[in-house]
Amino acid sequence: MERRDWAALGVLTVVTLTVRMWKIHSPGVIIMDEAHVGKNVNGYLTKQFTFDRHPPFGKLLLAAISSTVADYSGTFAFENTGDAYPHDLPYVHMRVAMALLGALCAPMAYMTLKAKGQSTNTATVATILIAFDNALTANNRLMVLEPLLMFFSALSFMSWIMFTNQSPRPFSAVWWMWLTTTGLAVSGALSTKASGIFAFMAIGFLAARDSWSLAANRSVNNVLLAKHCIPHIALLVALPVITYIYFFQFHFNLQTFQPSTTNYAQDDYDLNLLTYPFRNSLSPPYESEPELYPIWSDVVYGSVIQLQSEVRPPIYVHSFLQNWVKGSRQQQVTGYEYPDLNTHWIIGKAPTAEEKAANITVEEIPSRLRYVKHGETIKLRHVSTRKCLHSHNVRTMGQKMKKTHCEVSAYGAVGMDGDDNDWWVIEVVDTERMKDFPKDADIKVKALETTFRLRQLNNNCHLGVTDDDVPETLPGGPGRRELTCLKDAKVRQRTIWRI
Repeated sequence: MERRDWAALGVLTVVTLTVRMWKIHSPGVIIMDEAHVGKNVNGYLTKQFTFDRHPPFGKLLLAAISSTVADYSGTFAFENTGDAYPHDLPYVHMRVAMALLGALCAPMAYMTLKAKGQSTNTATVATILIAFDNALTANNRLMVLEPLLMFFSALSFMSWIMFTNQSPRPFSAVWWMWLTTTGLAVSGALSTKASGIFAFMAIGFLAARDSWSLAANRSVNNVLLAKHCIPHIALLVALPVITYIYFFQFHFNLQTFQPSTTNYAQDDYDLNLLTYPFRNSLSPPYESEPELYPIWSDVVYGSVIQLQSEVRPPIYVHSFLQNWVKGSRQQQVTGYEYPDLNTHWIIGKAPTAEEKAANITVEEIPSRLRYVKHGETIKLRHVSTRKCLHSHNVRTMGQKMKKTHCEVSAYGAVGMDGDDNDWWVIEVVDTERMKDFPKDADIKVKALETTFRLRQLNNNCHLGVTDDDVPETLPGGPGRRELTCLKDAKVRQRTIWRI
């Protein structure tokens, strides 16, 4: 660019910054999406999980600005549009950061057009249109993610044009600089908002077209083509993907606590969008005095527990004083989406096959504290009806024609303990590999943490959830799913449970 271009660029940049920054502190209230972004910023500062459909980089940047500039700790609720900002929240600094990034799109547009050979007048008109555009000005003055996305998108296209201008001098320092800058800009766009995928795809298309042109050039041999293609793939594809994944890893390392449900009404809905292994891996809500809210994770014989499935939505093992109208006509055991008193069970010790053969009497609740471990045989006694979880070689109502599905019921009572169809073996599962741990593994069962299957000892079937709803005509009402004891050795999500 010539000297007058640099002068015009400087003037236009100052004008754009003035338009974006003018009285940016006003109004000092939550505007539009600032409420949503602010909740995500709070999530990082308080280490509480918040859900957002967009990648985390933009919110991480705003969280870093707010905590560094004013030592903000995430205490403002960001509940409603129009709520006044407190004095300790550096909303002006965050708005200024976004306005600065948005304003830089104007000079980048000027430089891009000049790099493409356009006249100074054309570049100036385009820059003025961006500088005074009402929608861009209003958006860039807010604490939202769009200014950051526009900055990286504009930077990626400007850098790509600068890079292609270096084609006569491949592999020079300037060539590498602009190719790397393009990759970093695409990484930023992809990691800021979901719509950043379009910048990634556009630059990817231009890079593919560039490589295709080289491949069609007969003067370019395979070695030289590879020397061009490998940096394109590494910096324009691999780098953005790795950066995207890295920011998500950083995100998950920061948000380790379940949200406090007293903060936002949306929290319960957000948690239900998670896979249940991840949801249950989050710690209980962070409190200023956590010793007042103890969480017991050890499970011992005699513990009162609830069994939650790993399918979505979560299903609890439920029973109450109503019998099946067909099949065994024993007490119903079904899956229910809501925990209540009828989803509580007492975990007791059952004899192993060897103890049964030797007629050894086993205390259901040992007199001395004993932890529940992988591979042990248990029985589950329903708290309110005192009957035990039971399965036998009777078909379920929804799977009458399938011999691999056995009915699940509750049987026996205090003083009449049923039979060995009440005995279940705990098999701890590695959910990453979807495999059972070895039989001799010494693993304690932990509430919330341990995933396991329950294998019925006699029928060698596993307790699981079916896709069949219990008919609403049966006593008990709607909203219940049929459980089964599945004769299938394969580890499936529908047969995995946690306490």
